[in-house]
Amino acid sequence: MKTILYLLASDMDGTIIPLDGKPERRAEIHRFTNAFEKQKDAALAYATGRDLERVLQGMAEWKLPEPDWLICDVGTSLYHPDADSDRWILCEAYRKEMKKQFGGHTADDVAEILQGYPEQDPSRQTEFKHSYVFPVEDEPEKLLPEIRQKLQAAGIKAELVYSVDVYSGEAFLDVLPSGVAKDYAVHFLRNQLQLDTNHVTYAGDSGNDEHAFKSGINGIVVNNADPKLIGELKAWADTDEKRDRLFFASEPFIAGVHEGCRHFGLLPPA
Repeated sequence: MKTILYLLASDMDGTIIPLDGKPERRAEIHRFTNAFEKQKDAALAYATGRDLERVLQGMAEWKLPEPDWLICDVGTSLYHPDADSDRWILCEAYRKEMKKQFGGHTADDVAEILQGYPEQDPSRQTEFKHSYVFPVEDEPEKLLPEIRQKLQAAGIKAELVYSVDVYSGEAFLDVLPSGVAKDYAVHFLRNQLQLDTNHVTYAGDSGNDEHAFKSGINGIVVNNADPKLIGELKAWADTDEKRDRLFFASEPFIAGVHEGCRHFGLLPPA
């Protein structure tokens, strides 16, 4: 078993996985994979809104570097590889954390309370995540206080994670256990690995990455990130300590991740 001194956690769609269809993106993935796999003391986790099946599909389709962990369903599930097979195993210790954070509730309770809001496909709903989709032009962000109030009135403490896909023009809302988003799982791993925050880096591009960027670890904001997210992060970084934690890449997608890994010392300089 390798000694892990560094952890890179990265979003998938729009970060590791390109969304613009340019042919050179596969070569950029290949270069990053070759560079990262040479770092024997660094571990990799994907942190995504995808479920396990869609994560594995994306990994195969884009020939992504093999991760050590999978953070799925916007941080509400965590998987590790089975040492005796090619299967991925749900981390039961983390599942118990989710049950505790949801106060005994499940996503089914959320669905019942929030009837009438446009839900994502049933395949996108999980035990601890209920997800909704809206056209951006409807300004769904204005609905968040109303949704939060309905959940509070029902006694459900929940985290609302809102993000916008700048390519599709859709807005997504994930209702999660209180205090939970992708960063919760990243810090769970950090504690398990006993890593200093300086040795943990997160890469992302959208609103559901915001919690991770503000959670006290290093952050790589790829160049194609949601402009609103970039603006919010630059406004938030009002101290030298916060500014030092954030790297705004000049490159998009995985090339930006590669650039950020060099900046934070996970990979050697070019």
